[in-house]
Amino acid sequence: MKTYLQDIQSNNKFGQMSGFAKRFMIDYYVHNKDYTNAINTADDIINTLPSDTVLLCDAQFAKGLIYQYSLNDVDKATKCYYNIIADYPDNVLAKTAKRHLKSLGIEVKVIAPKTTAKVESILSLDNYPDPFNPTTTITYTLKQKDHITLIVYDVLGKEVARLVDGLQT
Repeated sequence: MKTYLQDIQSNNKFGQMSGFAKRFMIDYYVHNKDYTNAINTADDIINTLPSDTVLLCDAQFAKGLIYQYSLNDVDKATKCYYNIIADYPDNVLAKTAKRHLKSLGIEVKVIAPKTTAKVESILSLDNYPDPFNPTTTITYTLKQKDHITLIVYDVLGKEVARLVDGLQT
């Protein structure tokens, strides 16, 4: 099987099939308990096929499954699932990723979108590049004077910082 999938990847006449062959290599490596190569293959798909969101999400999800079930690394599995939910919320695997997070005891309620969000009609909130990078810039504008609480949570739902908590204009 490995030789067959590698032949597809190396043969230019198969075009898009090369990406799918790489994806099936992840399953091959997992079946053989070669988790390092499985994760490396997933990373290769993620890094080399960023425009193919179907394969990219599938590789990210497969990586999360490896971390969750084979390597028992909840933090890394959580990050994989969150990446799908944050970057590709409309992908069918985003819902499945939420279910896997719930099975880990992590409830996903709201993830700030990369574009401006309207919160109740009194607040315009914007963040960039996105909340899953090491740093983010958060700006907000109020339509009226109100009490605002702006809290940053880590991926496990623990409060990291309370940025604003009071009357704002």
